[in-house]
This record gives sequence, C-alpha cells and structure tokens, in this order.
Amino acid sequence: MNKKGFTIIELVVTLAVLLVLIGGVVYISPRFIMRQKLKNNAWQVLNDIKEVQERARAQLERLRIEFDIDNGTYRYEKRKNAFESGSNENVVTKKLDLRINFKSIRIGNTTYGAGIATYMYDEWGAPKKVDNTDPGEILIIIETPSLKNSEGQNLSIEITVAPGTGALRMFGPK
Repeated sequence: MNKKGFTIIELVVTLAVLLVLIGGVVYISPRFIMRQKLKNNAWQVLNDIKEVQERARAQLERLRIEFDIDNGTYRYEKRKNAFESGSNENVVTKKLDLRINFKSIRIGNTTYGAGIATYMYDEWGAPKKVDNTDPGEILIIIETPSLKNSEGQNLSIEITVAPGTGALRMFGPK
C-alpha cells in the first residue's frame, strides 16, 4: 500500500523544532544586533583615529581629535587649526549610535570620565602633547548599557593607541 502524507507525530515534531528555532532567533536577535552596533561603532572610531594619524603624516601637519564623552560624539580636523577657523568645512563630526556611549578615555596618566578629551598627532603621525597632557597610551572605552557581560557589567570594547608608534588595537567581545 502506498500511503501519501505525514503522520500527526511527524507534524508535531516538525512544528516543535520550528518553534524552538524561531524562539531562539527572537531572543538572540536584539542582543546580536546591539552587539554588532557596538562593534561597528568601535571600528568606526578606530578607523577615524587612524585617518587623523595618516592625514597628519601625509599633510605634515599637527591634527587633533576631540572626544565629547558626555554627548557620545567626537570630531577631528582634516586640516591644521580647523577647530579655530570657525568653518566646519575641514572638521568632521560623528556621533555614536543610540544607546552606545564613551565610558571613559585615558590619555597617558589623565582619565576623562566626562567632558572633552583632546588628542593630537604631530607631523610624523606620532602622538603629541595637548594642554600639558602626557601623550602616552590612549585607552578609549565604548560601552552599551543595553547589554551586560557575565559579571553584570555593561558590555564594552576597548581601543588602545600605543605611545610613540600610534599603533591601534581593539579588545572586546567576539
């Protein structure tokens, strides 16, 4: 006898597997999206820092980048003294995504938890002193309060700029 169709047990098992998969996707999806936004923002900041460094080296000019920790924005110069010129033509301003912000920025021995942190590259693309601040290592921490790690802390990514060489590294969730 040729029987066509499915048994009720096969249908129930198939539906149960589909419901479990859909439930997992619905649960994981917002976390995955926020995690990717955090990574993308960190990559954008990292690439912009690298752009300022390369521009300083290519144009043989001292260029600055400012991080406004309170507002989650940063801006950088495309040309020397662009901040002072009053024109926004050579200033690039960027904002982190909603629900992602700067936790803190450490430049050398000075840590900024609020306000504006300024960093400068000299004509050779090496870190330079600004306002008598030691230009040592920079540590930028970007976080999102929307996601927590296993210890219950806000999920964060660290960007490190090495002193002297200006080499950039990023540490954070995989």
